[in-house]
Amino acid sequence: MVAQNLQTRHDELRAENEYTLSVKSEREIESIIDQLHVMETNIAAIMDHLGISDQMKRAQNRVPDLQEEEFAQRSQDIADASLQRLTQMHQTVVDRFTATGK
Repeated sequence: MVAQNLQTRHDELRAENEYTLSVKSEREIESIIDQLHVMETNIAAIMDHLGISDQMKRAQNRVPDLQEEEFAQRSQDIADASLQRLTQMHQTVVDRFTATGK
């Protein structure tokens, strides 16, 4: 009888621990999802600022019409153009910083 009571109490404690762990895990997952949404919003804002979001949207809307290789090439072209634009912006900032003598 005593052993059965101990086993029951042990099972209850295990169940409580599993529940607590599940609740904590769920909260962490929700937090990660929220952070991903924030990142997604920030990326979209950056893309809008750089003027590349419209290009990406047009490319995404045309995916069914494009062969996979062609889509990959167009995606790479957009990425290359974005990198070039960022490089130009960086150089402009460096030039302005250098011109001010700081």
